[in-house]
Amino acid sequence: MARPARNHRHPAPGARSPQTAALERLARAEALIAAGRLAQASRRLDAALAGHPDLAQGWHMKGVLALMQGRAAAAADVLARAVALAPEDAVCRTNLGIAQHQAGRPAHAEASFRRALELQEHLAQAHYNLGVLLREQARLEEAETHLRRAVAADANYEKAWLELGRVQRERGRVADALASLARAPSLAAAQEEAGLIEQAQECYAAAIRHLRAALSREPERPVAALALGFCLQETGQVDAALEVYRAALARDRSLYGAVMKNLTTAAKGRLWLRPADLRQALAWDPG
Repeated sequence: MARPARNHRHPAPGARSPQTAALERLARAEALIAAGRLAQASRRLDAALAGHPDLAQGWHMKGVLALMQGRAAAAADVLARAVALAPEDAVCRTNLGIAQHQAGRPAHAEASFRRALELQEHLAQAHYNLGVLLREQARLEEAETHLRRAVAADANYEKAWLELGRVQRERGRVADALASLARAPSLAAAQEEAGLIEQAQECYAAAIRHLRAALSREPERPVAALALGFCLQETGQVDAALEVYRAALARDRSLYGAVMKNLTTAAKGRLWLRPADLRQALAWDPG
């Protein structure tokens, strides 16, 4: 007896389903993003989403890519689409909040962060970003609450420790601020912040230590350089201060006025009476 004809085809052995192929494109796009090859990653994502426009993780990745490229408004639109497809994804909602914040939509960003935390109570990234937003709005008590929750969820979250230290400084709790900043030893910004606090307390030796650490990590920090020069002057290390100032001026000539102010006002620095002497000490050519 003859077999009946079949109207459908079986996939060839080993053939991939369209969904599997799309997921493989996403995996390759993620690897390209990690390698910094953003244009190629974007093409991979577009190819994956062309055949599968309901793939939430593809839209999420495309939104994060737009954020990395500095296109916050576009990222917010793309991430809103991802959230519509995956409304219970707390990480996606957090990234939507980041995009909204960067796009100048703080109220929408706050709502996104708070919804993310309703979905995932201990999500450190959401607590951190909400804390940053609240600090910008001078809602310091709320900001500290969320930043404390961020570091409670992830004790190694150095950016959260840095932001917590800033909030505590702004609330007048210097000792707490220094303790928090000490938990972010690899961040130049944390070292700079601690140095500025110590300088304000006239603890110049500690300030010098922190400011040198900041500049060793990121030499392009003019605030740290000016503060370091001032602290060196206050401890009688004028030649060392001049060396710091010369390096700062080599990077940014616009700092000349601030350097001159330091040289003429630091209590234990040399008293520069002649502008020509000052320029010679700085190896400065007004050009």
